[in-house]
Amino acid sequence: MKNILLFLIAICWLCISAGAQDSLFAPSVNYQTGNRPSSICAADFDSDGDIDLAVLTIDPDWFRMLMNNGDGTFQAAVNYGVGGDPTFVFASDLDGDGHKDLIASMFEGSVFIRYNDGDGTFDDWYYYPYAGEYSYCAIASELDGDGDNDIIVASILGWVTELRNNGDGTFPGYSQEIYVTAAGSRSVFPIDLDGDSDNDLAVANRWSDSVSVLRNNGDGIFVTINYGAGDGPRSVFAYDLDGDQDNDLAVANQYSNDVSILKNDGNAIFDSVVHYSAGIQPFSVFAADFDEDGDGDLAVANYSDDSISVLINLGDGTFGPPYNYAVGDGPCSIFAADFDGDSDNDLAITNDLSDDVSILMNLGCPYTPGDINADRQVNCNDVVCAVSFLTGGGAPPYSCNCPPFEFPFYASGDVNGNCAFNGMDVTYYVAYLKGINPALLYCPDCPPAR
Repeated sequence: MKNILLFLIAICWLCISAGAQDSLFAPSVNYQTGNRPSSICAADFDSDGDIDLAVLTIDPDWFRMLMNNGDGTFQAAVNYGVGGDPTFVFASDLDGDGHKDLIASMFEGSVFIRYNDGDGTFDDWYYYPYAGEYSYCAIASELDGDGDNDIIVASILGWVTELRNNGDGTFPGYSQEIYVTAAGSRSVFPIDLDGDSDNDLAVANRWSDSVSVLRNNGDGIFVTINYGAGDGPRSVFAYDLDGDQDNDLAVANQYSNDVSILKNDGNAIFDSVVHYSAGIQPFSVFAADFDEDGDGDLAVANYSDDSISVLINLGDGTFGPPYNYAVGDGPCSIFAADFDGDSDNDLAITNDLSDDVSILMNLGCPYTPGDINADRQVNCNDVVCAVSFLTGGGAPPYSCNCPPFEFPFYASGDVNGNCAFNGMDVTYYVAYLKGINPALLYCPDCPPAR
């Protein structure tokens, strides 16, 4: 086999470059929302088993509810009023009835809540005026160990305010706590960062180029540590990106046009940061498994070039170059969920300047037959990668989840189309590079971007 490897290296002059970009998402389909949609979230609001959309618009100030038809298409928006100057929308069951309610942060320092009637209508509402001035984000999570969802609000003045739930979806003024972060706090994400089973907080601070990590003592009391990010952090998302069973941080940096990855050491310590290019002015980042290989990828909304960037995880928390997809004008908020019921993650993006939402449907496992080393080319380097893997070397970067095949299935290496990756594929590949075989094939039960 070593002789075969040397032979393959020697024939590299025969290599051809396909240069094809895998298409993971279909072209966007846009739905009108009304003026200036600034934030989006998704949940099954009407209890019919599919995922609907809630969009916040700021001119006028409304929740716009787009209900799913069951196939990933959406009905015309139904509107519910919000108080003045809303900045962010989030869905959470606040009153314990099993239905997702809606929360909006308000720039002047309040929180506005609409309670779900259970069928996706939101007739009852409440207004809490004491969340902190210049609020840009409000998110709910269980913070104090009593089993209900509390609210945390980020203010650009450099603090977060915790509003503790009474247990019935009300938030008395005396139950608030304020914690200092850093200047320009715009985004907050609640999750367990230190492995002690309570929810900590990560906060993106736009004016101080930092991320604040607030560690929960277990009773909703927090201690803050700040870490550097890129230039103008605007959005933060937590996910186990490197597969080591703790949650890392991804931060969209508006002014450095990149995403910062901060790896967790398991104790909520984030001493190293790596930056990956995105588009122009990344406003929002979301992590999910888009290519169905079991790790967390990234989707980024790029406000100034009307695109989103998808960065595929190479399996260890490092990322390949971005795949860019066109959306509407001024994409500013992004959310991933399975909208069409096919078990993969689709994308929804609000477009601030074109007054609509872009929906991008996930096409399935994205690979180019023969691009085994995932460099977006098809050539003899992939054959070398295949031989290395088949003789005990490292696995190819990308794999597919294609039942009934055992996961991981390295579909890009199955170039003879027999639904297995072995030495026969190497022989077939070499013959293709020599011009003997006319094309690289793929497994019919696991087609690319199926």
